[in-house]
Amino acid sequence: MRNRISLAKADAAERRRLEAAMPPDLRYVKGWPPRIPTIEEAGIIAASRAPILSRHGLADLYPNAGAVRDRFSDLIALKRAA
Repeated sequence: MRNRISLAKADAAERRRLEAAMPPDLRYVKGWPPRIPTIEEAGIIAASRAPILSRHGLADLYPNAGAVRDRFSDLIALKRAA
C-alpha cells in the first residue's frame, strides 16, 4: 500500500509539472477556451497531455499542435453558437 501511495504522489507531482508548462490563460476555466492557442502553445499543450492520457490508458485524440488548434477552434465555434 505504501508503494502505491508513493506512486500516486509521484504521478500527481508529474501531472502538476506538466500542467504548469501549459499556457496559464489556456487552462480550463468556466467559459473556456478564451482563444485559439498559437502553434507553439498548441505544441506545448499536446506534449503535456500525452503522458497524462497515456498514464490513464486514454486515447490521445489531439496528439499534435494542429489537432489541438482545430479542437480549440471547434470549441470556440460551439461556444459562439450557444
